[in-house]
Amino acid sequence: APVCAQTSGQKPGQTALAQGCEAFRSGDWNSAVLLLRKAAAYSENNTAETQYMLIASEMYSGQYRGA
Repeated sequence: APVCAQTSGQKPGQTALAQGCEAFRSGDWNSAVLLLRKAAAYSENNTAETQYMLIASEMYSGQYRGA
């Protein structure tokens, strides 16, 4: 399933991931960084796709040290 797929009965990690994905899609890079970092703290969300979106968000927001 795609990393940003919506599911019902979301757990906190899934909620953070969904919010991070939405911020990423809308180009709100600072919010995406914060939310995707929170999401990646949950082992089920710490995937290559989440890390890609996090690194891209860090780069677009100018947070080069984090990326």
